[in-house]
Amino acid sequence: MRLPILGFAVVLTIASISVMAWSQVTAPENPKTPWQEVVVAVTDQPDAHFQKAREDFLKGDKKDAAMEIRKAAEFFKLDASYATGKEKTSLLTSFQELERLAKAVEDGTAASIKELDRAFSRAEYGMARHQYKKASEYLSKKESKRAGHALKGAALNLEHAAKRAGLKLEAESLAAIEDARRVAGKLIKGAESAPSEFERAAKRLGEEMEKVGKKLEPGRG
Repeated sequence: MRLPILGFAVVLTIASISVMAWSQVTAPENPKTPWQEVVVAVTDQPDAHFQKAREDFLKGDKKDAAMEIRKAAEFFKLDASYATGKEKTSLLTSFQELERLAKAVEDGTAASIKELDRAFSRAEYGMARHQYKKASEYLSKKESKRAGHALKGAALNLEHAAKRAGLKLEAESLAAIEDARRVAGKLIKGAESAPSEFERAAKRLGEEMEKVGKKLEPGRG
């Protein structure tokens, strides 16, 4: 039986278990069970943990800050299991970097809040690129709802990455993010016109993603 996206069971599970438990969850035997949908549906969760980690760090609560970073890290590890190529490498690198950062925070060797923000920004940018790629893959398979959730995730994570880096997004980038979220919403709802709008919105978001990426990672070609 298919697990409905954001259905009662998923919401109950997300609400009742710790994020750390995700690392112990193995992919279901039935390949049609949409674990990917669950991952995409909670794509905003890492940023919530990053924000809580910042607050705890600034209060001097190193133990809780480290715990929040580790919780966020698990999402990157989980998404990496559904990624390929550069995106998979990027997500695994983010997971490892966040684990090291959590230990540094716990040990009291993390230099400043800026060190946290830089790591959070790199991680969320990598997640944005992964979700962007997945959106096109899903749409090519006529899986519009999954494509919508992935496109929405890409837009959200791009916005989060820029915010964590202290970047002020240009009007074009903000418009592209808003357009992607609008089209994503239509895809999720199953609007007939949405697939035809996807290519334009995705292309626009991808162009702005590259611009933001060059600012986040000056050495990127």
